[in-house]
Amino acid sequence: MADSPTGPFRMTGAYRMYNRENYQACTASAVPGQARDMTVFQDDGGTAYLVYSSEENNSLYIAKAQ
Repeated sequence: MADSPTGPFRMTGAYRMYNRENYQACTASAVPGQARDMTVFQDDGGTAYLVYSSEENNSLYIAKAQ
């Protein structure tokens, strides 16, 4: 969180992302709720999405903003 797009930033919380229950089917070293290589996308209708990889980069998730 910051008052400016350039910071300075401060951490306001850390959370694990929702993850499927059978995440270990991807790889034995998978950790539930990983979220890495994130990006955001907004479609022409204005709906926003969070896109991220998980399970040691074996899965790609797209989460629609609520």
